[in-house]
Amino acid sequence: VTQVVIVFVGFLLQGAVMARRVPQAMVRTANILEFAANHASIWIAVLLTIDRYSALCHPLHHRATSSPGRTCRAIAAVLSAALLTGIPFYWWLDVWRGAGPPSTLGEVLMWAHCLIVYFIPCGVFLVTNSAIVLRLQKRGQRGLRPQVGKSTAILLGVTMLFALLWAPRIFVMLYHLYVA
Repeated sequence: VTQVVIVFVGFLLQGAVMARRVPQAMVRTANILEFAANHASIWIAVLLTIDRYSALCHPLHHRATSSPGRTCRAIAAVLSAALLTGIPFYWWLDVWRGAGPPSTLGEVLMWAHCLIVYFIPCGVFLVTNSAIVLRLQKRGQRGLRPQVGKSTAILLGVTMLFALLWAPRIFVMLYHLYVA
C-alpha cells in the first residue's frame, strides 16, 4: 500500500503526469495520503507484533480475547489514526522549501514524523520482541519445546530490517533540522 501511494500518487501527481503542473491542493492531498500510508503500514506491523507477543506470552488470554471482530476494530482504529496523523503533513512541503532552519511548525512536524514512524515503533518492537525471545528461551530451559527457530528469526529479521531501512531517512531529517 505504501509503495502504491508513494510511487503512483505522490510522484506521478507531482509532475510526471504529462509534464504539467499539478494543482497545489492535489499535491498536498497526495502528501497527506503518503504519510497516512506510511503510518498505517508501520502501525499495522506494530499491531501484528503486539498480537504475536500476546499469542506467545499469554496464550490463554489471547485465545479468550481474540476474535475477528476485535481484529477488524483494531485495524480500523489503526487506519483511522494513520489518516488523522497524516493530516498535519499537509504543510510538510513548506518545511523543506526554505534555505534556512525550519520553523517551529517544521520542527514539530519533523519530530512528530520521527516519533510516529521510527522511535515509538522501534521501542515497541524492541520491548515485545525481547519479551518473546526471553519467554521462548525460558520454555527451552524448562524442557518444553522452545519454538525458537524460523519464526523468531523472521520476526527479528523484519524488525532489524525496519530499523535499518528507516534510520537513514530519520538521520537526514534530524540532520536537516539541527545542522541546516
